[in-house]
Amino acid sequence: MAVGMAGRMVMAVMGMIVFQDQGADQVHGKPDAGDQQRVAIVLSYYEDMSNLEVAEVMGTTLSAVESLLKRGRQRLREILRTAEKEIRIGLAE
Repeated sequence: MAVGMAGRMVMAVMGMIVFQDQGADQVHGKPDAGDQQRVAIVLSYYEDMSNLEVAEVMGTTLSAVESLLKRGRQRLREILRTAEKEIRIGLAE
């Protein structure tokens, strides 16, 4: 899936939201599924790596990377929907 400049900007914003959302609450320890999703998304979109390259870097399979990316994008959509609702409520007040 090719991502243009606008798509990269959206991914950057979504990435910032996820990092900001998770950063304060996260305790150092074993990486969770969300961490793996973030790594896969950053490598794929920010570093412009192919899914196969991401799999090699992460030491996992191509199908695992595809799954991480799919779940990560779904998670980002949910976060953005929630943020949008909160912004709309704030603007209405």
